[in-house]
Amino acid sequence: MIAALVPVKTLSEAKGRLAAVLTSEERRRLALAMLADVVTALLGAASIAYIAIISPDKAVLKEAERLRARPLPEPPQVRGINAALSYGASPPCRYTAYGRPNVQRSRTATGSWYR
Repeated sequence: MIAALVPVKTLSEAKGRLAAVLTSEERRRLALAMLADVVTALLGAASIAYIAIISPDKAVLKEAERLRARPLPEPPQVRGINAALSYGASPPCRYTAYGRPNVQRSRTATGSWYR
């Protein structure tokens, strides 16, 4: 089984390098349009069994649901693309993304689990 995990930053931060030529609303719409293009392409790939979108932005997660991708809320302590991908690929998130029971727990610094 192959799964696709797509990290998306908050829409207020999206496409920041285009700030000189696009308004914040235009950058927001562009980011959502690009997300739709990516998810549509992934849905068309027969080898992709699951598509999950990880983001701290509720609007992005709502759009992920609309696009038939599984939304994964990014917790506040997760910062940056690599951390988001690591979090999204962790066992608790994999169960959530693949439609299995949502265990909603994370490992603490000492290695124990908490809910």
